[in-house]
Amino acid sequence: MSLRPSCTCILALSALCACAKSASTVNLPSFEDVYLAPAPIRTAAEAVVKIQVADGMATGSFLSSDGILLTNNHVLGVDECFREGCYAQIQRMYQRQSPQTNPESVYVVPLAVDIGSDMALVQLYSGQPTGPKLDTPSYLTLSSETPAALLGTHVNIVGHPEGALKKWTSGPVVDTDGTWVYVDAFILPGNSGSPILTDDGVMVGIIHRAPTSQDLETGVGIDEFAIGTASSALASVIAAWQADGPQFPASMLSNATVVTDDQVAAAQEVFLNSEVYTADVNGATQPVIASLGIACDEALQQTVYASPEDLDNILSPCSAGLSWINCQGGDPDLCPSTPTDVQAWQSRYSQVFDELQVLNAQLDLDMVTTGPAGLQSTQAAAQSVALRDLQQALSAAQPPLDFTIAATCAQNGLDPCEGTDLVDYLRSYPSVPDYGLQGTNIVQTAMYLYSSSKISGTETLTLLQTLASDGHIELGTKLYIEQIQYASGVID
Repeated sequence: MSLRPSCTCILALSALCACAKSASTVNLPSFEDVYLAPAPIRTAAEAVVKIQVADGMATGSFLSSDGILLTNNHVLGVDECFREGCYAQIQRMYQRQSPQTNPESVYVVPLAVDIGSDMALVQLYSGQPTGPKLDTPSYLTLSSETPAALLGTHVNIVGHPEGALKKWTSGPVVDTDGTWVYVDAFILPGNSGSPILTDDGVMVGIIHRAPTSQDLETGVGIDEFAIGTASSALASVIAAWQADGPQFPASMLSNATVVTDDQVAAAQEVFLNSEVYTADVNGATQPVIASLGIACDEALQQTVYASPEDLDNILSPCSAGLSWINCQGGDPDLCPSTPTDVQAWQSRYSQVFDELQVLNAQLDLDMVTTGPAGLQSTQAAAQSVALRDLQQALSAAQPPLDFTIAATCAQNGLDPCEGTDLVDYLRSYPSVPDYGLQGTNIVQTAMYLYSSSKISGTETLTLLQTLASDGHIELGTKLYIEQIQYASGVID
């Protein structure tokens, strides 16, 4: 899965002209647009869709004409969905050289979930649980192939890297390990759930991750590969479902399960995706945000951490409040019920901010902007509080300005930011040390400044094209820029 910011505010740029895209001559990992793939792969790609849930974006493939979809367990399985179902959005034909399509809201009912092979077979319904099964005229054929049989086979991967436009990559199966296969092809987060296709467009596996090793560089390029599950293991789970009904791991929750506060906090994404905002905690109905508050308080009592990553994991119930609490939405289960509870969450956000700053000098500015803003009853109050708390945090910490901070300042209307005019800072981005590591934040800064009319649409698109052709900028940022250009009509 992938977390990648949206590009909604660029849509107003649709009247501007297209910009040329320069080709790379460096032997680095890359993707190809689907319209450049061989005909069988182009046809198969019509069954591949982008999936979005509360905590990220991924890929899935239809296996029937009535909405049966195959993706990863970690996309729509144990940690994402109740046995009874959850909500998601899909986007079909989200690719170059295709008419723009809107995301579709769907209800997802799991049919067969297997943790070891990282697969989830699900049934999609239109909109609501009572809606009809989704009409999906484009779907793939799954052929049961063992890892050994696939060794040496040239295969293709089609998916949505970083949740971006659909891309195609290919290479041979170079190794196997149990039910897994290793494909000499490049993927990124967001490719989770991508089908592995033969050159004839038949599905023979599913991708679930990329290598974690950093030792991939050689003198002539990058040794990239992707790891997936061969179709024989997938077909076995599907056959069991067809014979005996739903196949779920014991750890997969039902929305009728009696849970503890800690279990609610650990499974908060399941509740969020399912739009179930209360839980049966030890026999009593309780808002999920109440369980998160209890778990957050317990986490904040800890004083010894093994690493900054350990601290992030321990404090995750506190961070989850950023996604859950919305006092402007009108749902009482998404807002603390009393002024005392509101103050408690304000204090939790402040403590988390302090803990992160003390341990590793990290400024989690969401804790002083998004968090307090969500606790306000009106949008005007939310904007005012976020701006005030951001000013106070930066004044107290006085961190060196970078584009992470600049993007937060631009988002909240704080300009100048730390005494620097944001438009001037944006225009001088090549002079910022290691600006290539901050590419996505540079883009976000530009987008927020454009949305507040601080820079023009023409300047915004020119900047994006310059970044897209800059060899210092990471591929993920370039895919993000391409989405913006596609959404604005600058490229088709």
